[in-house]
Amino acid sequence: MALKYTPQNGRIDFGDDDFIEVRGLDVADITQLFEVNQDMVATIYDKVVGRDPKSFTQDDVTAIYAEISVAFPAVVNHVIAMAADSLDQFAIVSRLPLDVKIAALERISILTFQMSGGLGNFLEIVMRIAGRVRGLVKNIKAPLPLENGSSDSTAR
Repeated sequence: MALKYTPQNGRIDFGDDDFIEVRGLDVADITQLFEVNQDMVATIYDKVVGRDPKSFTQDDVTAIYAEISVAFPAVVNHVIAMAADSLDQFAIVSRLPLDVKIAALERISILTFQMSGGLGNFLEIVMRIAGRVRGLVKNIKAPLPLENGSSDSTAR
């Protein structure tokens, strides 16, 4: 058996001879983003839970992206560094010009949606991952039971 797969990527040229090359995000990338950025998970999850993923428009996604960009600017840098396979160059990514970051995010979004079978399928994946990560976070933050059966928060 054989496997041949070459992920699509996109190049953003800027300045005299500067560029950044990005790819779409896969499930492992999205899971890592959610695990590292748990506050963002809550924001996304609260915005999309209960909605049919097929009902989202590009405008809805743009609004969510804009909110995340303002509330969690480090997440934007993380996404770009991850999509450029350059997590070790996070500091450089954080200093990219704003227009380059926007162009990179647009390209990453297009490539990610293509890899996921479209916007609706992508949002279904995101909702499943966010729900799992959010559930894990709630379990981790829950008070530990004591030997007498009560929890740490109720034992006082």
